[in-house]
Amino acid sequence: MDKASLRLKHLKLRKEAGADLLRQYSHRIFIKTQSYVKTIHTLGIYISKEDEVDTRELIEYALSKGCVVCVPKVIKQRMIFVQIHSLSEVQRGAFGLLEPISEEAFLDPIELQIIPMLAYNLEGYRLGYGKGYYDAYLKSFPGTRLGLCFHINQDLELQAQAHDISCQIIITD
Repeated sequence: MDKASLRLKHLKLRKEAGADLLRQYSHRIFIKTQSYVKTIHTLGIYISKEDEVDTRELIEYALSKGCVVCVPKVIKQRMIFVQIHSLSEVQRGAFGLLEPISEEAFLDPIELQIIPMLAYNLEGYRLGYGKGYYDAYLKSFPGTRLGLCFHINQDLELQAQAHDISCQIIITD
């Protein structure tokens, strides 16, 4: 199955699961992910949109632990990470996603990058949304790559391509 068909399949699976079940799954993922976050000083993390693993609780947790939290922003077809101190520092941006208001890139190394996944395979490869921003960013990212995804979106048909970057850790519900 090609990536476009896989995307449609996994978006449909999430929609059919329903918001209540996805919230429960997200909370289980949050519980499992806390142990990774409490041992680091800098975190890169996406701000979830509807039907994704909800990251807001994890962002709040990291901030409460004194972690430097950086979230993505797309500027001129390039994704950068910007430090936030609270979720009040974001607004709707590219593709209707929540992004930081600031355009000042965080230049220090990020230890742990939490990556959105539409689907994943057993080798740690992810299916994204097709824009390629994370693949481009991860090519030069030296830290730990951790993907968050619902178990219903594991897909053995997902094949990695030459430009794909795998996650070292995938956490599911």
